[in-house]
Amino acid sequence: MKKHKHYKGFTIIEVVLVLAIAGLIFLMVFLALPALQRSQRDTQRKQTISRIAAALEQARVNNKGVAISDYGNNNQLESFVQNYLRPHESEYVDPSTGQFYALLKCGSKVDCKNGSGQDSINVGEIYYNSKATCGDNGRFIDQSGNATNFILLTRLEGSGLYCFSSSN
Repeated sequence: MKKHKHYKGFTIIEVVLVLAIAGLIFLMVFLALPALQRSQRDTQRKQTISRIAAALEQARVNNKGVAISDYGNNNQLESFVQNYLRPHESEYVDPSTGQFYALLKCGSKVDCKNGSGQDSINVGEIYYNSKATCGDNGRFIDQSGNATNFILLTRLEGSGLYCFSSSN
């Protein structure tokens, strides 16, 4: 009778199969990672918008209930940025650029009344309108007269425009 020697170990097919499966797992992780990071940065942007809205409400309280104006000669947005946001500058930086957000006033890039130019808002820019409310698809609707709502509008990396309304 012949004696067969049994060698312990893996065949080349088994090794290649395990490496192929591991490669597929790594590929799936590397494909999903950028989308996850983009989503996290967009979440940070939304949180920053909420903090700016809270600062705008605080400024309204400090100003005897009068909202920060962004219209014409009565524009108070620059002083709001200097007094309320700049002292805490590190809290108001865009997560992808690392730069302080550019707070755009009514009429800069975006028309105050009809909203044309909203698509020109870039990541890292926040548009403020002191007499508007959010409409559909992240767009805003201008309100005339003594409106008390304000909006903050920014671009997200993953899903277009994000509109925050003080009426929400």
